[in-house]
Amino acid sequence: MEIVSNGLPEQFTAKNYDRDLRLKDKFVILMVGRLAKEKRHTLVMEAIKQSKFKDNIQLFVTGDGALKDELIALGNTLPNPAIFEYVTQEKLIELFNTADLFIHASDIELEGMAVLEAIGCGLPALISDSKQSASAQFALNDEFLFKAGDLPSLHEKMDGWIENESGLKAAKSEYLAKAQNYAFGAGVEAARTHYQSLIDSK
Repeated sequence: MEIVSNGLPEQFTAKNYDRDLRLKDKFVILMVGRLAKEKRHTLVMEAIKQSKFKDNIQLFVTGDGALKDELIALGNTLPNPAIFEYVTQEKLIELFNTADLFIHASDIELEGMAVLEAIGCGLPALISDSKQSASAQFALNDEFLFKAGDLPSLHEKMDGWIENESGLKAAKSEYLAKAQNYAFGAGVEAARTHYQSLIDSK
């Protein structure tokens, strides 16, 4: 048996975009996914409230879901009210290429495709270490993991990366390189090689 990734679609890659004018001069944190309890948007917003950089942080959340109104209300209490939008794939790729940090706080994740798409565009990802999430495998190292559901852990790691501008910039190229291991073509080749080995063993 061989586990093969679904593969990162080729359109999720590093590109040059002008940043959305609403995000100008801000440290942009991006969250992507369904607006549901297990995605832990509230945890991220509480971490932003506690951040010493809170006045310069702009949270951008894409997706839709049952908690939309509740989360928008909470987002409006941030120094820079959170932006909630359901976006096209092209807009999402633009955000992946222009945001500063992707935060994936979900407790439960079967595939982790949003994280994979983010790092495919070179966006550093800070990820929950939940044992029920597939996303932790995409973290560059332990400094990009925080304790699942733990506000102090998320707050510490988030502020650490906001403060470490040069380290975050260097992580972009490292994440891009890591993402290539999950490229769609790499998955196809892994499957082909596996099938060939089975044929050869007969």
